[in-house]
Amino acid sequence: PGGIYVMNVIDRPPNAFTEAEGATLLEVFDHVAVLAPLDFLEGAAGGNFVLVGSDSPIDAGPLAEALGARDADSVVVVDDQVALWAEGAPVLRDDFAPVDQLLGDR
Repeated sequence: PGGIYVMNVIDRPPNAFTEAEGATLLEVFDHVAVLAPLDFLEGAAGGNFVLVGSDSPIDAGPLAEALGARDADSVVVVDDQVALWAEGAPVLRDDFAPVDQLLGDR
């Protein structure tokens, strides 16, 4: 309680694995943020996504400011925006984790 969970996920279009990770975090935590370049979130490109889960609200402002100082192409999306982005993605569980099928075409 009171902590945060942060993960770095590498994926490539259509980024289905990362969307499933986002859907899973939304199932577990009250608040979720995703940090990535906009074209990654749109499925046009892939690479590193940072996902954050917390039971406390995530203030996107300071994250976006720090991220913008390092990477002008990246954005921070939180909560409802993450839910829209991950809509339709499966929630991963111990007994259902088809990661190899979700990863982009190799």
